[in-house]
Amino acid sequence: MAGTKILVLGGTGPAGICLLRELIYRKHELIVYARTPSKIPPDLASNPLLE
Repeated sequence: MAGTKILVLGGTGPAGICLLRELIYRKHELIVYARTPSKIPPDLASNPLLE
């Protein structure tokens, strides 16, 4: 069962990446707003919970 859908702003900085990993671990669906989407690590960017 998926968790809550969450909007993450600033998901490419050190704290943002840690937050993304934790929220994915907890099975939340994520919408990430990033100035430079290519900075999202490939293992996170390919996760189906990330939009």
